[in-house]
Amino acid sequence: MELFFYFFIFIFGLCIGSFLNVVIYRLPKKESIVSPGSHCPRCQTPLNWFHNIPVISYFVILRGHCKFCDEKISFRYPFVEIITGILFLLISLVFGIGVELFWYYFPIVSILICIFWIDIDHRIIPDQLNFLLLFFGLLGAFFSVKVTLINAAVGGGFGFVLFYFFSWAYFKVTGQMGLGGGDIKYLGAIGTILGFVGVLDLIFLSSILGSVIGILYLKFSGQKAQMKSSIAFGPFLVFATLYLLIGGDFLWRPFMTLM
Repeated sequence: MELFFYFFIFIFGLCIGSFLNVVIYRLPKKESIVSPGSHCPRCQTPLNWFHNIPVISYFVILRGHCKFCDEKISFRYPFVEIITGILFLLISLVFGIGVELFWYYFPIVSILICIFWIDIDHRIIPDQLNFLLLFFGLLGAFFSVKVTLINAAVGGGFGFVLFYFFSWAYFKVTGQMGLGGGDIKYLGAIGTILGFVGVLDLIFLSSILGSVIGILYLKFSGQKAQMKSSIAFGPFLVFATLYLLIGGDFLWRPFMTLM
């Protein structure tokens, strides 16, 4: 019975991932995520229901191309579906079977996936997604799912104020924005989910990831002047958040307790 439940969770994740693809594509364009129904972006032809079966439609029915105009369909669509299914399954294995999966963890993971891809595509984190993170963070804190209400408030306030200060200081020194407003709001919203210590961990891990990727980008791309506009920081924040949310812990924290 438990095995069947986890199988159901994975399939459920695939279906949610299919919907997230719609959000990722339409939300930055300020289009409705409800109507019109799924259609080919090129020829605008509405898709049949069997064209929307997660993963199977892409590989078996459509074979990576629109059936009406033969436009190539990005591999990202099944990839997002599969990643969502895997993350839902992993979250379920970590936190066990419970109603919190459906009203707390799954919505948060879904929002994070959308933020990851939208920031890669458009260099923005929509306010709607940050507000949703804040809502679920405070809701979870109220019911003490992960952090207490006080810890959530402190974590959210600390994350927002700290990144706002860094952005302000960077602007005063260089005359350029160091972080986008969406990143700052994200730290405030995610602080309500991870708490005060979690925000410190998030800043530490995302900074390391961003630095490593940035150095590699400089080394292999040769586009030093364009690095700031070419690398979004949101994906690093999301990756670090998922690591912490699923239960990852740092080596440096227990090390620091020994000092």
